[in-house]
Amino acid sequence: MAALRKKVDRRLYLSANLKRSSLGSSEAEDLASAADFLVVFLYGQRPPEREEATAWDLQKVEKDLRLVEKLGRPYLLGVVTLGRSFHLGPRGEVLAESSEIAVGPLARSSSFQLGRGFSLEGVDRLVYSFQAQEPVTVGPWRLSRGQSVRLIGLARYYIEELSRRLEALDLDHYRGTAYYRFAGANEPTSLSLDTLARALSSDSSKPQVGVTLEPAGGRRFRVTIENLSEERSDIAVLGSNFVEVEAAAGGVLSRVDPGEFQRWELLRKNSDGELVRDFRDATTLRLFTPILEPHERRTSGTFEVSGRAGTPTAHAKFLFPGGIAVEAQSQSSTGSP
Repeated sequence: MAALRKKVDRRLYLSANLKRSSLGSSEAEDLASAADFLVVFLYGQRPPEREEATAWDLQKVEKDLRLVEKLGRPYLLGVVTLGRSFHLGPRGEVLAESSEIAVGPLARSSSFQLGRGFSLEGVDRLVYSFQAQEPVTVGPWRLSRGQSVRLIGLARYYIEELSRRLEALDLDHYRGTAYYRFAGANEPTSLSLDTLARALSSDSSKPQVGVTLEPAGGRRFRVTIENLSEERSDIAVLGSNFVEVEAAAGGVLSRVDPGEFQRWELLRKNSDGELVRDFRDATTLRLFTPILEPHERRTSGTFEVSGRAGTPTAHAKFLFPGGIAVEAQSQSSTGSP
């Protein structure tokens, strides 16, 4: 590297890509001394790197940045925004890799079981594992029973958190961030350019969802949930990611067609004010979907409100990456069914 520096015109800058694993070594010092500036990918992993959880640990990123600072050279921090998916064998061995597998169809498919502990495993990143319960095709892959699909990526929240940490550090030689890379047209788990731009701006607004309740003839209604954001919701299995319809006083909900929702419950409040299942005198309907893709809409089939009650109301609660809870009240529609 030093010999190359002597040959290159001094009016040109010579950069070097410094490996994370070499930090703190004499090799890193020699490379830095011969380069004009460095590019160091410290957050995330690029293909064909094998998955390593510490590569996504923001505390480890801070520690590594201090080692880069000691080299005394200007540098760019590398961040990987490319989402990656892996076809895993029954022992966890990697059989294939892609950046074009979507989370939503896997989360909603009855052919897959969501891996346990995904919310704990995904510290400073998103991690989802789905195990095939029967032979099934996913994109270019044919999975046998017991094989899995594992998806890894980032969300807006994690880029914002990284920015907050960078601002709090005293970094003399940091010159900016290099991102690998913008999402292609068929790379749904990668950060879009719009999402990245919003994460780097001063816009601190939360994601939004919208709920619309519309008449469907007689005492029948249907409800629609829409993700109004360019961000995907997180997967939630308890306490979130549902639309709740409540009958007005005197009304009873019945004859539910879930439509594009994955499951539903009929409920009523008991004497303690707790919601319990009740198929005869239900006053509350919950419709669940495990995830909402960016700008996705999902609409129920019809459900019926008996009695002389007024128009029901609807409320939605969804979880987004970073533990961000988003809620919305229904907007009434007078459109015909």
